[in-house]
Amino acid sequence: MDGVRSKIWPIAFFFVTAGAMFSASGCSDDTPPPIQTLPKSTRSDAPPREETTERPTSEQVAEARHVLDRAIVAHGGPVRLQRLRRHIQQQKGTLMTGRFGVVQADMELKLDLPDRLRFNVKAVTPEGQYPISIGFDRGQSWMTENSVARDITPEVAQSLKAELHYRHLLTLLPLLESEFVLRPIDAAKFDQRATRGIRVSSKQSPPLDLFFDAENYLLVRTLGWFLEGGVWQLREVQFRDFHDVDGLKLPRHLIDIRDGSPWVDCTITYSLPPAIDEAEFKKP
Repeated sequence: MDGVRSKIWPIAFFFVTAGAMFSASGCSDDTPPPIQTLPKSTRSDAPPREETTERPTSEQVAEARHVLDRAIVAHGGPVRLQRLRRHIQQQKGTLMTGRFGVVQADMELKLDLPDRLRFNVKAVTPEGQYPISIGFDRGQSWMTENSVARDITPEVAQSLKAELHYRHLLTLLPLLESEFVLRPIDAAKFDQRATRGIRVSSKQSPPLDLFFDAENYLLVRTLGWFLEGGVWQLREVQFRDFHDVDGLKLPRHLIDIRDGSPWVDCTITYSLPPAIDEAEFKKP
């Protein structure tokens, strides 16, 4: 098994699980699955991988901050958004895998931001149901397949840390902190509706573009580069079907697209507990 597992191309967060469990058997060479190759040409609307040294003007900062402030209010306001630091998502839909292609899956994401997550997957494959869990607990990462512990490479651990950072930014409030530089960007229509875009830059991650509906200021799309298991991928995440959840406006439909290929397409239900047991994030 160890010899086979050395040939796995790990994929972080949603896909470290899929890449590990569905490539681990039946893989006879070092060729990565086609879904993990980079596109031949980069999209013209892709943000840069590195932070620009050019600072935005005061007018640009004010414009971007105006969009962010409107978005914070649209999603429920700062007090309610603080509740997203701890929440649980029940996800149901399809998941791209390295071995079986697209499979049906029930997924559960537990977040205690900014530094804890647990992701549980029960995927339906031609070989039956396959459970897998992955966790990140304040720098300590772990993974289990069928209740058997597996090693996680440093590259995948770093990808999980980056995923936590991304999830933290989606709560919007961290973007008010001084470490983030905001600037307005051109924004194309999304689902035939006008959007307004801002680019978020910081020293700890590549720039991330966020796009908000120009009328209701809900976050409908993000676009940015992610280093997944040592491989750069252009990742677009789309958010739709917003509903009220205890005063918060949250999307019930998510599509996660990597290098032009949809990897996750799921519906989401939320719970907002005041606390999540620390044991949930510990290695079993």
